[in-house]
Amino acid sequence: MNVEFHNEAAAEVRMSIGFYEGERAGLGRELWDEIQSALRRIEVNPDGPERIRPNLYRASIRRFPYSVIYGIRGETLWVVAVANHNRREDYWKNRQ
Repeated sequence: MNVEFHNEAAAEVRMSIGFYEGERAGLGRELWDEIQSALRRIEVNPDGPERIRPNLYRASIRRFPYSVIYGIRGETLWVVAVANHNRREDYWKNRQ
């Protein structure tokens, strides 16, 4: 399955990795590894774990307060947001 990030989701990832890397060397890489792990879990079970809208799903990222918000477009896993749990819920809802 191909994985594509919405431009704003990609920016969220870069910003978050930079933040954690500033907290401790290597921690940003650990966040990226956890995001990749979540994407692999999604590829195995794209219709879950949590449906939040008719065509959107949420998968939590382990160890970090983030979720991957995504949809499936044919053979593409479309990442709409890598949402920090401390941000306003559904701030990403107009992306698609």
